[in-house]
Amino acid sequence: KKAEKLPPGPERDNGIKGAVFLRRVMESNSLRSMSMCAGSTLPYNYALGLTHMANGRILKGIGCFLRPIRVPKLPKEE
Repeated sequence: KKAEKLPPGPERDNGIKGAVFLRRVMESNSLRSMSMCAGSTLPYNYALGLTHMANGRILKGIGCFLRPIRVPKLPKEE
């Protein structure tokens, strides 16, 4: 919606194409795979907890939320 408000031009076109691409990626990925790419935005244990809760394992899902968040550090850029 933000890209559609821009004046016609390459910036608007790129914004719309990026939004369509992101929407397709989000629809075709699982929560677990998105957490691998999201880093600290969506930690793996949160994605795992949501998956357990969606499958009816409420207590197991809550247990995943209560675990400390562990995000692996990326290699330093040189």
